[in-house]
Amino acid sequence: MQKKNEEIEALRGLAIVAVVVSHMGNLLYWNRAFGEVMHSLNLAAGVDLFFCISGYVITTAFYAKLKAAAATGRKAFLRESRDFMIRRMFRIMPAALTWVGAVAVGSVWFNETGALGTLTGNLGDAVSILLNVSNIHFVNCILSGNASPWCGNNGIYWSISLEEQFYLLFPLLVLVRRRWVAIGTILVVLALLLIERNLYVWYTRVDGLLAGVCLALAIHHPWYRRLEPLRPTMLSRWAAVLLTCIAIATIARTSSVLSAAWPELTTALCAVLVMLASYNHGHCFAPGFPRQILAYVGSRSFALYLAHNPVFWAAKEVAHRVGALNAGDEPTNPTLYATLSLLAMVILAELSYRLVEVPFRGGAFPRLGTGLDEARP
Repeated sequence: MQKKNEEIEALRGLAIVAVVVSHMGNLLYWNRAFGEVMHSLNLAAGVDLFFCISGYVITTAFYAKLKAAAATGRKAFLRESRDFMIRRMFRIMPAALTWVGAVAVGSVWFNETGALGTLTGNLGDAVSILLNVSNIHFVNCILSGNASPWCGNNGIYWSISLEEQFYLLFPLLVLVRRRWVAIGTILVVLALLLIERNLYVWYTRVDGLLAGVCLALAIHHPWYRRLEPLRPTMLSRWAAVLLTCIAIATIARTSSVLSAAWPELTTALCAVLVMLASYNHGHCFAPGFPRQILAYVGSRSFALYLAHNPVFWAAKEVAHRVGALNAGDEPTNPTLYATLSLLAMVILAELSYRLVEVPFRGGAFPRLGTGLDEARP
């Protein structure tokens, strides 16, 4: 198994920080201006960065195995494809169902404020998560104005379901030439530029995943190495990330001008970051303590992704029960409220990582190998 790319892991850390900050409106629910600012900065593009990283990492980890199995014969290919999907299932489902289950239980026994939704809504979300159709379920809930009692608050699982849907088809990519994968990616991007970007299209977009796949397939090609930037300096390393983030935010603020092109431009910028990080030569983050911190956060990114909203919701319930909300339903000490909530998020995410993710990823099915460690969204 090849050595893990710490720069990719740090980039994953950057992505989850962006996503959590973009959802801070759920924690600072009384401050509408903050939520509006976060929305305008397009920090939700952290999800698009996740897609690019995931496509790259999954292809790097499993494409060669699937390709070799396909060359051996149909039975070997089907067996390897089956094992690949089992890896994915045991990488995702235990932690995902743990968190949505916790929200469902909390909605019955710990929900005087209603912040955790309803049991029926959480169960509806859980079924869609289990069936890997959360993105479609979420769109239907939005379009119906959440009129259905089966609609809960667990909308973030849409991206996980989209990845799982994509990886159901991923083994088929090894059966076509790499050139056709690249051509297919270009056609998908063109289609997304030309068709109306309604909610169903938005929540089934695979351009970022395909971009990551293409980067992984091209990494050993001579031209890929020739595109590597010159020896990075301390300034250029962080400048690349900073300027890309600024560009993504700028694109969001001018989306009315760029129209249908702005989501694809965001994906392209995310792909550039993944490409720079793929060289693992410090083009995005200089080696050192800051990168190590980001890489550590990146290693817990899935746990943080699952934990942050439930913790934000539960924080309001806790504050209500201990009498820390004023007559306007706002925290009497907002700074302490936010600080303790974020600390709880970090602690619970760490526990989820250690007690749920790692055991299932490394020990539930040892016959399948250690590839589970790489199959992280």
